[in-house]
Amino acid sequence: MQGAEEEVAALSSAAGRNRRRRGRRTSSLGCLTARLRPLLPAALLLTLIACTSEPSPAPIAAPAEKPNAAGAMVDIPAGAFLMGANDGDPGEAPLRRVELAAFAIDRTPVTEAAYAAWKPSHPIPPGKAEHPVVNVTWEEARAYCRAQGKRLPSEAEWEKAARGTDGRRYPWGEVFDAGRANTPAGPHLGTTPVGAYPGGASVYGVLDMAGNVWEWTADTLASGSAVILKGGSFFNYQGQTDAADIVRSAKRSFFRSDRGWFNVGFRCAR
Repeated sequence: MQGAEEEVAALSSAAGRNRRRRGRRTSSLGCLTARLRPLLPAALLLTLIACTSEPSPAPIAAPAEKPNAAGAMVDIPAGAFLMGANDGDPGEAPLRRVELAAFAIDRTPVTEAAYAAWKPSHPIPPGKAEHPVVNVTWEEARAYCRAQGKRLPSEAEWEKAARGTDGRRYPWGEVFDAGRANTPAGPHLGTTPVGAYPGGASVYGVLDMAGNVWEWTADTLASGSAVILKGGSFFNYQGQTDAADIVRSAKRSFFRSDRGWFNVGFRCAR
C-alpha cells in the first residue's frame, strides 16, 4: 500500500510540474510575441502565435445511437462458452463447452413500435410503443427478422450473448438481484420498456436477457413439436414462484410455433 501511495504521489507531482512548465511556457511566449509585435508583419506574428499555442483537445464524438435504438446490434466474438447447467431442469445438462462463430444480436427485444413500422396493421397497446412486442407467433417473428436482413438467434447464440463465456448464472453474475430485471419478484404486473434495467446488462452489453419477456429462438425440440424460448419473463408461469430460477440464463421453456402469447417476444441476430 505504501509503494502504491508513493507512486500515486510521484505521478501527481509530475503532473503538477508539467502543468507549471506549460504555464511558464505560455507566459514566456506571450511576452515574446508582445515584444515582437512592433517588429514583425502581422501575418508572420499570427503564424508564430498559432504554432506555439497549446493544441485544442479533440472533441468527444456523440454516440452513434441510443443503447435501445430500434435495431441496434451488439457484436459477439467467435469462440467457446459454457452452455447449460448441471443443477437445472432436464434438457439443460450437462454444463458443456460450445464453440460458436462470431455473430451479432439485437441489444434489446424488438419493440411494439418497431414491429408496427414493419406491419402497420399491428395494434400498439396504449403507452407501450417502447415495450417488447408480444403476441407474435414464431413464424411472424422469423418473417420480421428476415425483412430486416436478420434471423432469429439459435438457443446457443442467445445463451452466449446472455451469460458470456464463464458459465455465469445470470447476465450480471452468480447472485439473483430483483433490481436488475423485470421478474415475478418485482413490482410490475406486465412488460416494461426495453432497456429499463441497464444494471441487468450482460458482459457484452446486451439488455433484457433476464425477465421482461420470454424470447423465441430459431431452435425447436428434437421432436419438432415446440420452439425453445429463453430469458424468463415478468409472469409467474406454470405455478412457479421462484423468480431466481425463471430468469437463469440456462433456463429453457417451450411453446407452440403457431401461437403468440402475452409474455413472449423476440430479438433478431445476424
